Amino acid sequence: AGTLGVGLDVQVRATNWLVLRGGGHFADINIDREFDGIDYSADVGLSNGMATVDIHPFGNAFFISGGGVFGPKTIDLAATPAEPTQIGDQVFTPEQIGSLVGSVEADTAAPFVGLGFDNAVLRSGRVGVSFLAGVAFTGEPSVALAAVGGILESDPIFLDALADEQDQLEDDVRDFQYLPVVRLGLTIGF
Repeated sequence: AGTLGVGLDVQVRATNWLVLRGGGHFADINIDREFDGIDYSADVGLSNGMATVDIHPFGNAFFISGGGVFGPKTIDLAATPAEPTQIGDQVFTPEQIGSLVGSVEADTAAPFVGLGFDNAVLRSGRVGVSFLAGVAFTGEPSVALAAVGGILESDPIFLDALADEQDQLEDDVRDFQYLPVVRLGLTIGF
């Protein structure tokens, strides 16, 4: 279990210092977050596979890991302002805006590097523990934002302000191009 969600890995010791690992992880997290002065409900959906090569340079449980995290990395956004709200550089009423819906998406293939501890394949017992900490480089996220149900839903001036808001939101999430990966696991040998 960890920042990628709950999952299962299979690992194989290729040599005394090299382990091949692959697995899948799933998470669905709902959080509330403010971006550019607007409170959004954010649904973070992760369904990723991970493949790594773990090098145990000292022949013990410590390892250096490299590989990739593959699959969708998406945040679905929704906001329904209850008071006048700035969209782009203009202020609109809730009736004019309606609801804001959008998504933030990162690259589906992300290189990964990390460090860890795993005594599963380097000892004679069947049960052990593993720990991994690192980062996946997902690239700059792309943002899509739309307004639905408001009286200005198709108004050109409002749509220009909404496009500015989308650009500002994209600036706000630019720092999310690094996905921290921290995992703690129980290992069972076969």
